[in-house]
Amino acid sequence: MKIKSVVRILMLIVLVGIVSIAGSMVFFVVDETEYVVVTRFGDPLRAYTEPGLKIKWPEPIEALHKYDNRLLVYESGEMEFLPRDEKNLIVDSYVVWRVDDPVKFLKTVKDEMSAEDKLRDIVLSELGIAIGKYDLSALVSTDPEAVK
Repeated sequence: MKIKSVVRILMLIVLVGIVSIAGSMVFFVVDETEYVVVTRFGDPLRAYTEPGLKIKWPEPIEALHKYDNRLLVYESGEMEFLPRDEKNLIVDSYVVWRVDDPVKFLKTVKDEMSAEDKLRDIVLSELGIAIGKYDLSALVSTDPEAVK
């Protein structure tokens, strides 16, 4: 009697373990601060923007890509520019951004690091163009009306 009950308990523990592992491969939770895109063999299949418990096929078939849906801040750090009068100007800038369309974000930049690389290129280019149009005295002045 004791051996049969021990075997039943062990089988129950193994069964619970298998169900737990299978459940963790199939079910996932979308947090209220994130978007999730499910891809099947690399192609975007569906996007979840609402929080809750969701279902997908196991990992080799469908994969998850999670993106923060809150405002994100990109800081460029100090960059050196030359205004029209060719005096060095060091500028520190930041950009506040967010992921609006998670599927489009996945297709174009894939992750946050790639998005920040693109932002860095855009900020560098646009600041260089804008600062190059003015003399340093027009950008930095004690007279508020003289500042561009």
